[in-house]
Amino acid sequence: MLVNLKHLYYYKVMVLGLFIASILLGLFVSKVTGMDLVTSMLGSSPGGLTEMSIIADSYEADVSKVVIMHLMRLIGVVVILPALIKKVIEIFGTF
Repeated sequence: MLVNLKHLYYYKVMVLGLFIASILLGLFVSKVTGMDLVTSMLGSSPGGLTEMSIIADSYEADVSKVVIMHLMRLIGVVVILPALIKKVIEIFGTF
Protein backbone atom coordinates (compact mmCIF):
# COMPACT_ATOMS: atom_id res chain seq x y z
CA MET A 1 0.00 0.00 0.00
CA LEU A 2 1.49 3.32 -1.07
CA VAL A 3 1.31 6.38 1.12
CA ASN A 4 0.13 9.58 -0.46
CA LEU A 5 3.34 11.65 -0.42
CA LYS A 6 1.39 14.90 -0.63
CA HIS A 7 0.18 14.34 2.93
CA LEU A 8 3.73 13.81 4.20
CA TYR A 9 4.54 17.40 3.29
CA TYR A 10 1.67 18.65 5.46
CA TYR A 11 2.79 16.49 8.38
CA LYS A 12 6.32 17.83 8.13
CA VAL A 13 5.01 21.40 8.11
CA MET A 14 2.80 20.70 11.14
CA VAL A 15 5.66 19.14 13.11
CA LEU A 16 8.03 21.97 12.21
CA GLY A 17 5.35 24.50 13.17
CA LEU A 18 4.85 22.78 16.52
CA PHE A 19 8.57 22.86 17.23
CA ILE A 20 8.85 26.53 16.29
CA ALA A 21 5.78 27.43 18.36
CA SER A 22 7.19 25.56 21.36
CA ILE A 23 10.54 27.30 21.11
CA LEU A 24 8.90 30.72 20.77
CA LEU A 25 6.59 30.00 23.71
CA GLY A 26 9.54 28.91 25.84
CA LEU A 27 11.45 32.07 24.96
CA PHE A 28 8.37 34.21 25.66
CA VAL A 29 7.69 32.58 29.05
CA SER A 30 11.34 32.97 30.03
CA LYS A 31 11.39 36.63 29.03
CA VAL A 32 8.05 37.57 30.64
CA THR A 33 8.33 35.61 33.89
CA GLY A 34 12.09 35.66 34.43
CA MET A 35 12.06 31.86 34.60
CA ASP A 36 15.29 30.24 33.53
CA LEU A 37 15.37 29.30 29.86
CA VAL A 38 15.82 25.54 30.35
CA THR A 39 12.78 25.30 32.63
CA SER A 40 10.58 27.37 30.32
CA MET A 41 11.69 25.45 27.22
CA LEU A 42 11.00 22.07 28.85
CA GLY A 43 7.69 23.31 30.21
CA SER A 44 6.53 24.46 26.80
CA SER A 45 7.86 21.51 24.81
CA PRO A 46 5.49 18.93 23.36
CA GLY A 47 5.96 15.76 25.32
CA GLY A 48 4.70 13.73 28.18
CA LEU A 49 4.62 14.97 31.75
CA THR A 50 6.77 12.12 33.03
CA GLU A 51 9.36 12.36 30.28
CA MET A 52 9.75 16.13 30.56
CA SER A 53 10.03 15.86 34.34
CA ILE A 54 12.85 13.32 34.04
CA ILE A 55 14.63 15.46 31.45
CA ALA A 56 14.16 18.57 33.63
CA ASP A 57 15.72 16.74 36.57
CA SER A 58 18.68 15.62 34.48
CA TYR A 59 19.24 19.20 33.25
CA GLU A 60 18.85 20.52 36.82
CA ALA A 61 15.86 22.64 35.83
CA ASP A 62 13.00 23.45 38.20
CA VAL A 63 11.01 20.21 37.97
CA SER A 64 8.00 21.57 39.87
CA LYS A 65 7.54 24.41 37.36
CA VAL A 66 7.85 22.02 34.42
CA VAL A 67 5.25 19.71 35.99
CA ILE A 68 2.84 22.60 36.64
CA MET A 69 3.18 23.87 33.06
CA HIS A 70 2.44 20.40 31.67
CA LEU A 71 -0.47 19.89 34.07
CA MET A 72 -1.98 23.17 32.88
CA ARG A 73 -1.65 21.92 29.29
CA LEU A 74 -3.28 18.59 30.16
CA ILE A 75 -6.14 20.26 32.02
CA GLY A 76 -6.68 22.52 29.02
CA VAL A 77 -6.81 19.56 26.67
CA VAL A 78 -9.09 17.46 28.88
CA VAL A 79 -11.45 20.16 30.17
CA ILE A 80 -11.43 23.16 27.85
CA LEU A 81 -10.85 21.60 24.43
CA PRO A 82 -13.97 19.35 24.42
CA ALA A 83 -16.17 22.32 25.35
CA LEU A 84 -14.52 24.40 22.65
CA ILE A 85 -15.02 21.69 20.03
CA LYS A 86 -18.66 21.33 21.04
CA LYS A 87 -19.18 25.07 20.63
CA VAL A 88 -17.48 25.10 17.22
CA ILE A 89 -19.71 22.22 16.06
CA GLU A 90 -22.79 24.10 17.30
CA ILE A 91 -21.78 27.18 15.33
CA PHE A 92 -20.45 25.63 12.14
CA GLY A 93 -22.00 22.17 12.15
CA THR A 94 -20.16 19.00 11.32
CA PHE A 95 -17.99 18.63 8.25
